[in-house]
Amino acid sequence: MKSRILVALMLTGLLTVLGGMLLTGPWVHLQERLQEAALRTEAQAVIQARSLDLSNLNWTPDRTQYVPPAESRRDELADAYKKALLELSYALFTGDTSGLTTYFAQAALDDAIRAAASGNQQRFVTWNHRLALHFYAPQGNIAAFADSYCYAQWAAATLRPMSGRRSVDVVMRLGEDGQWRVHQWRVTLDVALALRRGLDNPESARLWPCRS
Repeated sequence: MKSRILVALMLTGLLTVLGGMLLTGPWVHLQERLQEAALRTEAQAVIQARSLDLSNLNWTPDRTQYVPPAESRRDELADAYKKALLELSYALFTGDTSGLTTYFAQAALDDAIRAAASGNQQRFVTWNHRLALHFYAPQGNIAAFADSYCYAQWAAATLRPMSGRRSVDVVMRLGEDGQWRVHQWRVTLDVALALRRGLDNPESARLWPCRS
């Protein structure tokens, strides 16, 4: 009888130790790393969808009397702006802001970090981007333009998105490292857009008409 009690106590102690190992130490780190890997994998799918959203950034007639940039430089600007929006989407979804400094600076960087810190797994969908150049510096290192588009944004626990039609004034500067960065952006218009049920999800929202 005493031996059975002793064995039971030993088993209880062993289970307690194993349970503690599962909750602390390497097991916890392994679980965290698996969760991070799963989040990164999911984030890549989100970024692929965003890349399709931004595959056609349309330039509309310029709103400036200054000499416009060459088409190659205009394409370079649009590509850099697209990469900035993709990196922002990644930060909003994962909470990882380490890549934002590649594409943002000054006030725009502060805004992007603040937005990413407001909650993980934020899903941001935009469509019908229309860019209009306001200013292009003769030295070729500063560009200002307006971006008008429709958007829908979900937080992790939100079923229906916050959606609207938005216009933003954007200022980008060419750094000494050859990288264009968003330095300033200011929302000039934000009008609510009610998405019809059935289109209020990240896969279908972009099908909703975006009219001025």
